Formats: sequence, structure tokens, C-alpha cells
Amino acid sequence: ASHNRTAGALAAVVTRFEAGMVATLRETAAGLIAGQAGEMGQAWNVSVASVARHTLAGRAWASAALPIDANAPRDHQVGYVLPTSFASDANLTDADVTVLLAAFPSPPAFGDITPLAPIVTLLLEQKGAHVPVQGLPLAARIRVTIPLSPAHR
Repeated sequence: ASHNRTAGALAAVVTRFEAGMVATLRETAAGLIAGQAGEMGQAWNVSVASVARHTLAGRAWASAALPIDANAPRDHQVGYVLPTSFASDANLTDADVTVLLAAFPSPPAFGDITPLAPIVTLLLEQKGAHVPVQGLPLAARIRVTIPLSPAHR
């Protein structure tokens, strides 16, 4: 029973993290022009995040990496690469694409549950609307890089 409560607590934290990141994406992106990016370091809500706005044609939105900790080695970063077919798979229009990549610097611990890696969020928006990724019939996979914690390497 305590395992279920702990798993529920973890799910609640992830849900709140996602909701906070959606708000961050929308607030930050409102002031960006195509080609501009902004990063928030660890002093900001104990997580790191990057928000960028790009033109669809430029494809700069299709990949990014973010150091989890300024003092960590280069391989200790989160990142993503979207397949070249993603724009058509997700029915993106010719409007700018806004992307938020965010992560906690280390895995959170919840009782007897400790994830192997930090919580990472990748959100995409176009014209102020969320671009759903889950459930898309993708022609190729999205590649996400998440470093394992030192205890699990």
C-alpha cells in the first residue's frame, strides 16, 4: 500500500512539473521571436530549462541539448532529436515552432522509489497550441538523451 502511495506522489510531482513547464513555455515564448532562445538555470525552481522559438523551415527546433549542471561533464546533459518526418507526422503548419526542454538536475527520491534519471520534459507548441506527441503515428522515433545518475552508471 505504501508503494502505491509513493508511486502516486511521484506521479503528482511529475504532473505538477509538467503543468509548471507548460506555463513557463507559454510565458517565455510570448516574448521570443523566431531564432531566439532563453535558458533558465538551476536557481530557477531547482530545474534547468530552455525555451526556443524557431521557424518551421529552419528545423533548428528539431534538436537541442541542455546541460543539467554547469559543473557536470559534457555527457551529463539532456537532449532530443526529432525525426525529419516529425513535421508531417504531427501536421505542423508553416508557423513558428516553440520548444521547451526542461529537467531536474538529479532524480527525485520518493520513499522507496528513486528513478534512474532526472525527470525530463519536452514540450512543443505552434500558434499557442500544444503539439501532442504521445500517440502520434510517427514514421521514425524521437531520440531523447537522459543521463543516468552516478549511482546507476
